[in-house]
Amino acid sequence: MTEALRKMATRLHMAMGIGRVTKGITHDQNTPLVQVTFAVNEVRDHLPVLQQYGFASRPLLGADVVVQFQSGDRNKGVVIASGDQRYYPKNLKDGEVAIYHKTGSMIILKEDGSIELTPQNNKITLNADVQVTGKITANNMVATDDVKAGSVSLKSHVHSNGHNGGLTGGPSS
Repeated sequence: MTEALRKMATRLHMAMGIGRVTKGITHDQNTPLVQVTFAVNEVRDHLPVLQQYGFASRPLLGADVVVQFQSGDRNKGVVIASGDQRYYPKNLKDGEVAIYHKTGSMIILKEDGSIELTPQNNKITLNADVQVTGKITANNMVATDDVKAGSVSLKSHVHSNGHNGGLTGGPSS
């Protein structure tokens, strides 16, 4: 009986592992695969990476992963979670959720219900029509900045049919 308990305990002990990605993602058909190194230089290659539907990422070399080994068999592992302590945002408040990138770009669902977008390169590209039901405010613009709708400048546009058919002046500050 003690031998059976020892085997069961070993299987349970071997069922989970925490390691680091040591070879980047490759693909076997539609499944992303990684190589993971555990303590004592245990290396497991071609481990499938499961991710939540609608989310996709490519863990960097050195990222932490949690691996579930089916029935404690170290040859049947699946990565069930990944994280990277090097880039994890440290300024989140209780209840906040973030999507973050190694460059510092971040989307934060704030504790007050607002959403904060912080692109590291100060550029956001939208490849879609945009509808706004609230107001738009452009803050922190310098004197040379301008807001344009197509080629119409908010700073310097003029209208015809002003004084006696001539052009009006530009917008006043």
